[in-house]
Amino acid sequence: NTQTPNQKGKQAYIERETQKYNAPIVACSDWVRDLPDLLARFISTPMISLGCNGFGMSDTRESLRKHFKIDSHSVVMAGASILFKEKKISHSLFREIEKYVALKR
Repeated sequence: NTQTPNQKGKQAYIERETQKYNAPIVACSDWVRDLPDLLARFISTPMISLGCNGFGMSDTRESLRKHFKIDSHSVVMAGASILFKEKKISHSLFREIEKYVALKR
């Protein structure tokens, strides 16, 4: 795209693929949140990144994921949050999801 500024720019592969789905993206990493954040500039789909940013702690993977909010429950809530902000779900549905997730913890 930078070599031919007078021509229409090419669309990034990840942008093309994410546009196929009408859903937010929740990118989650056990390691560094910055890694999935690198993708955000290539897509227009609403996206949130979750990660622990490499803090050194010792415990079970399950406990650490819960502590750093990168467990499955946090991923569900992040997705619900994007859907609510995008006005794709109602506040009452968001609260129902929140209650359901709390019960499963």
